[in-house]
Amino acid sequence: MAIDPPVKAVSQGEQFTLDILVTPGQAIAGAQCNVSFDSSLITADLVTEGDLLSQGGAGTFFLEGTIDNMAGTITGMAAAITEAATVSDEGVFATITFTADATNGDTPITLSNVIVADASGDPVAIEVSDGSVTVEAPEVSVTIDAPDEVAAGSDFVARVNIDEVTGLDAYQFDVTYDPSVIEIIGVEGGIEGVTPGMIDSTSIRVDMWMFQPIGIPGTIRVLGNLPGVSGVTGTGYLAEIHFHVVGEIGSSSDITLSNGKLFDNMGSQIPATWLGASVNVTVQCGDANGDGVVDMGDVTKVERIILELDSPTPGADANQDGEIDMGDVTKIERIILGLD
Repeated sequence: MAIDPPVKAVSQGEQFTLDILVTPGQAIAGAQCNVSFDSSLITADLVTEGDLLSQGGAGTFFLEGTIDNMAGTITGMAAAITEAATVSDEGVFATITFTADATNGDTPITLSNVIVADASGDPVAIEVSDGSVTVEAPEVSVTIDAPDEVAAGSDFVARVNIDEVTGLDAYQFDVTYDPSVIEIIGVEGGIEGVTPGMIDSTSIRVDMWMFQPIGIPGTIRVLGNLPGVSGVTGTGYLAEIHFHVVGEIGSSSDITLSNGKLFDNMGSQIPATWLGASVNVTVQCGDANGDGVVDMGDVTKVERIILELDSPTPGADANQDGEIDMGDVTKIERIILGLD
């Protein structure tokens, strides 16, 4: 009788299953066992009968046992064939569904009180193999979320997203970009350029940001530290970086993350992957239809977008207020008349 798989790695909060596998050395008609585990790391949810004793189509009697998640035990699991039949092929005696808690660590999965019996109820020789489960923090990813295409002269936001973080207390990262194509809005270190993030309902503050080297655009370093000592768990974003496009149509800029570090509320570093993005300057503001000029065709295009007849385009938000509406029609008309 063995735990299958013998070694399993799971993420915090993950629900998973383990089988109790029996490989008979002779014909058998019943089995029983207990299971123990570290209940500070995993909890047992459910025990279901496997296919071991029903392989030949015989009827079976199954006891799922008693789950005690305080003690970390499942006791009294048992099954028997209810008619004159036996099985001799390998099969699953029972499947146990567990849930991993929010703590990292290793727990043995130990089998005890193991009896496998023949049709007469006499025990047969059986080897017992225990298993183990490792509970790990879920893999954390930090990514740049920015539009693929932007309009010349427009503003846009690059959001620094974070997924599946546990106990986050502090962070730092660098963002590198081409300052001849995009620039950060406002003064160095100002509140306009980099704004706070949000994970679930918790605000993620930005303590400070500066150019690296100081005074030279192209790379910024962002630092943040959450108040208190509990940390935050969940998915959201660390910060938003506000850019203005200064490049010409046809130019592009990568937005890369580097030197990223996350720390939990114990001061330990949280492993993470860091992925950047890129933006391409495709049109000028007001060039809603993307034909390279701003004219009355763009007015029509914006009106169609407002009426949801067409999808939004990079140049449609002519007045750069974050919405496509009749204000953009007015802005395009002023551009056509040479007023703006």
